[in-house]
Amino acid sequence: MVKRLFTISLTLSILIVLYLSKLKTVELSSSENFIIGEATAKGISIGKRISQYYALIGIGIASFLVLYWSLSRFKKQIEGNRLLHLFDPMLAFSALLLLISCFRITLIESAQCALFFTLLLFLFGFLKRLHPSLADPKVWLVSALMFAVNYLLFHSAVIGALPALTALILTQFLSFENKWVLWVSGMFTSVPLIVFLGIESTLIFNQREVFIGSYGYLLIFWALVFGFGFYRRVRSAKFNPEKFVFGRLAFIALIGIGLVQAYSPLLVQMTETFENANMLNPVMQYHLFGEIPVIHNLSSHLVSDFFWEFCYYFLNGFQPDVSMMVYWEFNYILSLLCMYYFLRTVFGNKPAVLIGLLMLPATYFVITLYFAFALLPAALLYRYIQSDKPKHFYTFLMSVVLIVVWRLDLGISLVSALVLFLPFWFYYRKTDRRLLIRSLAVTALAVGILAFAFITCCHDQFVQMKGYFGANQAHGLYYIAFDENNLFFLHYAVIPILVATILVHTVFRFKNTTNQALDFLIVLFSLFYFFNLQRGLVRHSFAEGTDTFISSFAWLIFLLKAWSVVRTKPEYPFSLATGAAVLSLFPLFLSINNKNGTLNILQHPVRLSLKDLPKPGKMVINRVIPNPEFSNPNDPVIHFLKTQLKKDETFIDLSNTPMLYFYSEKNVPSYFNQYLQNTVTDELLEINIRELKELKLPFVVFSQIPEVFFDNIDNIPNKVRHHELTHFIYANYRPFIQAGSYRIWKHKDHVCDSSAFLPYPNHPENWSLGLIPYFWKASKNTRFDHAADQYDLHYQPDFIQWKAPLTGNTFLELTITSPLEQPVYFSGKNFNLEITATEGKHRYRLPLGCSEQLNWYGADSLNVHGREKQIRLSNVHFVRLNQK
Repeated sequence: MVKRLFTISLTLSILIVLYLSKLKTVELSSSENFIIGEATAKGISIGKRISQYYALIGIGIASFLVLYWSLSRFKKQIEGNRLLHLFDPMLAFSALLLLISCFRITLIESAQCALFFTLLLFLFGFLKRLHPSLADPKVWLVSALMFAVNYLLFHSAVIGALPALTALILTQFLSFENKWVLWVSGMFTSVPLIVFLGIESTLIFNQREVFIGSYGYLLIFWALVFGFGFYRRVRSAKFNPEKFVFGRLAFIALIGIGLVQAYSPLLVQMTETFENANMLNPVMQYHLFGEIPVIHNLSSHLVSDFFWEFCYYFLNGFQPDVSMMVYWEFNYILSLLCMYYFLRTVFGNKPAVLIGLLMLPATYFVITLYFAFALLPAALLYRYIQSDKPKHFYTFLMSVVLIVVWRLDLGISLVSALVLFLPFWFYYRKTDRRLLIRSLAVTALAVGILAFAFITCCHDQFVQMKGYFGANQAHGLYYIAFDENNLFFLHYAVIPILVATILVHTVFRFKNTTNQALDFLIVLFSLFYFFNLQRGLVRHSFAEGTDTFISSFAWLIFLLKAWSVVRTKPEYPFSLATGAAVLSLFPLFLSINNKNGTLNILQHPVRLSLKDLPKPGKMVINRVIPNPEFSNPNDPVIHFLKTQLKKDETFIDLSNTPMLYFYSEKNVPSYFNQYLQNTVTDELLEINIRELKELKLPFVVFSQIPEVFFDNIDNIPNKVRHHELTHFIYANYRPFIQAGSYRIWKHKDHVCDSSAFLPYPNHPENWSLGLIPYFWKASKNTRFDHAADQYDLHYQPDFIQWKAPLTGNTFLELTITSPLEQPVYFSGKNFNLEITATEGKHRYRLPLGCSEQLNWYGADSLNVHGREKQIRLSNVHFVRLNQK
């Protein structure tokens, strides 16, 4: 009893302090003594800061003492509460959320929700004739779900509380087993889903020019559909309340929460013009040109990139705007469902599983949203090992294939892990050997036939796919962290060691395990972790402000391993809830992904607002809200491409803005939906240039002005990264006009009047190539061995001169002798180049022909100097790359 009173007093005193901390102000007032200092300049009162801080400490201590003394007067009454078995864990959970709120103040809303239901438990527990149903945790879980979905939908705690209280009161008078109580619970839980279906179906009809004057008609229709469905379910002879709660209402509630957070009937025009190409270009090319995704064009992550956009397309029709992305965040909903299905499968139908999933901030770390799809085959594997039913094995096998097609990056790590996992499975599960051999043989045969057919019929596409997915060197960053601090070594050294230790321990102790299915998951997730580890070594690392890719399932592995130990030792004073609560604190403080660390799922940003719905009428609703930040720089070039190109013509995009193809409704002249950035190897460039030569396209979108990140991704100019394409453009196109923020070149044989457009602007070039010229010369490229037109240049110790202009395939080769590794600068008219010279005497190859200034504008000399010490030039000449 002392612990209970202590926890209640502590929880309430923390809540009081957190509320008062919001009210504190440290603004300097004119009545305070004037003293010159930085704080005065910023209007901050140091005295108030000190006094208020100590006041909060005093109030907290005093509140605790008063509350504890007051509650201790009612010990007997509290001990007589009939719901203490539910009240105590909810109180502890609420206290945990409040403590975390001291570090992440945004979580105080979740703590308030938990305290609200803790208070309800406390009050209902004093009822003299408490209905036995209210002692069932399922009742309170359903009530909490009703509160959550309606609170998020209507942005009102009062509206959220009304259905929750209604269900509890009905349960008190009628019992939770009553069919009508279950029906009411189902309907209240389904409100967000019904609202979504009513709104979206009305808008779908509107887009198809079937005008319905009000959302109310279809809202009523869907309410009747759900009402009838729930009525049939609860009246069924095989009805099971537990399955209804955990297998129906929980999934409906998660879908509702996801919809409120991921769906908006209208979208503000996005300014993003690169990543969205993976999602929208496949739909546009299918609709206008009959191209089939994967076969005719490729998105980086396969089907998950464009699945929801195709769903929108088939329901609403095609529009060349971002309305096609209204459903684009629905992957978030699928992730929530995969998370819950996994936790429910492994840990059972426990209310703590769902409450922890929604409210603990650990969710984003223990089970990351990005990798949530891989939880589906893991859960299905667990079911099979537990049941030994072949149908569960085949479902598992189909889910693996689905993940590969859905998200190739996850699929590769999963399949690689399974390949190493199979010998372990084969050795320890003798009863599965025949099934494994038969199934794997059939799967391998089917995959082999499909792969052979694809390679045979789509050989160029296969070569390009293989070249892109194997080009880590092109996509990788030279650093993986800004600072090698303790967090860096934790994720890149300590956690891999711990996961490896868990893997080895689980394998060697497997014969003695009491839960083969759980240990199977630990081994599988550990192998997945190591195969996925490379993602955090290429690009998605601390350098991008995330540890999700380097850690993947590490925290989940720790949780599962702890659970496998604790569950076999009941004398341990731990439970699943306690373990999850403790574990949630570690990633909260041991992760650099602070953005996700400040939230739990329940407090994910809400996008659906019922106040801002478009009014249905007799006109087709434009589902995109204009955005000047997009239209001002982009509308002129989109208009130019639409009006100046014929229906079957397209253009070359050297600006790395592949969304221009979607907005202008032009076919991408490449296998890749993101075109330029995915064309990263010499072989891929050669294939693309062969296609461009056949097409003879009229225009090139050369770059933006001023240049942006995508003109120089990772500080490498597009003109250098794609130097062969640059040479092709210089040889066949000429500078033409400026349209919006884009510079346009036209084919030398194409006739087009430029008088109505802005003149083409000259733009200075500033390149920083680092060690690229050194490794370029050191590489074994036989095409340079057959270079033509080698000729020496006039040079002095700090000056190089030649006869202008250069051609696009011209490279400067020279020897630089430097006493130390240092930057070397080449500067000329509107052109500056920085490279890194290594210590000693070495050869370098500089792609000067790719420069617009040296090629088109005819600059003919460069000054050269080292930053720290003098360098010496020798053996300076030009070579011209032998083009195929």
